[in-house]
Amino acid sequence: MLENCLMLDSPPRESEVLSWTYVAAGVLVIYCTIPLARAFREAVNEQVGREMFLYVTLAVVLAVAIAAFVSLSRRKLPVNAYLCLFANFLVFMAFVYSLREIPEEAVHVLEYGVLGLLVYRALTHRVRDYSIYILGSLIVGMIGILDEYIQ
Repeated sequence: MLENCLMLDSPPRESEVLSWTYVAAGVLVIYCTIPLARAFREAVNEQVGREMFLYVTLAVVLAVAIAAFVSLSRRKLPVNAYLCLFANFLVFMAFVYSLREIPEEAVHVLEYGVLGLLVYRALTHRVRDYSIYILGSLIVGMIGILDEYIQ
């Protein structure tokens, strides 16, 4: 079952440099929004309520999950690949929902989830085993720590 959760059947079609450029762009977007975050949070809170962060995050996660299921169905993978994706989706949704007391933090989960996917894609050019998850987590974790330090 685990080999179908890996989904490492081939690296991305773009060059490795372009994959890492996407990662750099994602990091740049996260870091450049730091000065705007407080004002944006206050504006959303004032206009529609801070719960909107949670609702938007849950909607985006659901949309991504649907897109992933559609992509898997085109690849005709075994049922356990769908089960693995569904389990990951449930865990992600539960974690996002657990942030309902501080819904603006749910956006961080979404940001770093996307960044994690970009790092994973970039790493698949060279890493083809389970260590990709450890290495990806370390890279995204270091980016997150630097983000917190900047704040």
